[in-house]
Amino acid sequence: MNGYQSSSTGIYDPDSNSWTSATPCPLSNSLNGIVLHSSIYIVGGSPAGLTTYYDDVYRYDPSTDQWNVLASMPEPRSISATIVYNDEHIYVVGGAPDSFSQPTNTLFDYVIAENKWYIRQNMPTPRNSPSAILHDGKIYVAGGASSRNNETTSYIYPAPLEIYDIQSDTWLSETYPTYGTPILKVINSHLYIFQPARSAWRKSLGDGSWNEVLTTSVYGFIDHINEVLYNAYEFRGVTKVESIKF
Repeated sequence: MNGYQSSSTGIYDPDSNSWTSATPCPLSNSLNGIVLHSSIYIVGGSPAGLTTYYDDVYRYDPSTDQWNVLASMPEPRSISATIVYNDEHIYVVGGAPDSFSQPTNTLFDYVIAENKWYIRQNMPTPRNSPSAILHDGKIYVAGGASSRNNETTSYIYPAPLEIYDIQSDTWLSETYPTYGTPILKVINSHLYIFQPARSAWRKSLGDGSWNEVLTTSVYGFIDHINEVLYNAYEFRGVTKVESIKF
């Protein structure tokens, strides 16, 4: 769906291995999209060629091929992380309101049943383009850029792993054994942090310590199906896939 300078929406049928066109999204370009309740939610995003970002929120219903306008976010946001909680809340973590601003530490909470946004407790560290995941009723946020040099457009990347407790609306910070913007995954109830081309670390369910469980040889896209981790990458023009069973 969408992409750079595009508002197109396509539907893929795996049985027939074919695509059909759907009603274009009211917004175009780089967007935050999630699937929930058999619908697609678009939350903010950034239009190409413009310095301001979107605060718009839309829901696409595949059964009617229609886009519905929802309540706007408190502020425009892009390059943020989006998390669904309990199929009732959509959280927008960090990001920036436009292409020139510093990263933010905001946390927005959209309550679906109310079609209303709430501003929750700020993160300790501002960041854009973070990794985030829901685990054991908490939102874990890692990596991303914590500040921006507007003269060189370079970024400084934070080290802290920050954890948001949804029930108490509080944050805590802890160190973790990697840097940059890693990939967060939950496999077999364990939280994993993957630093592509370097290593993977697993958080202990007992004392909360971090243990190195494997190393990856190349940078790629990491995801998992059940207990198998897949690392896809391109080497000398050939796409390869590594698989590791936990």
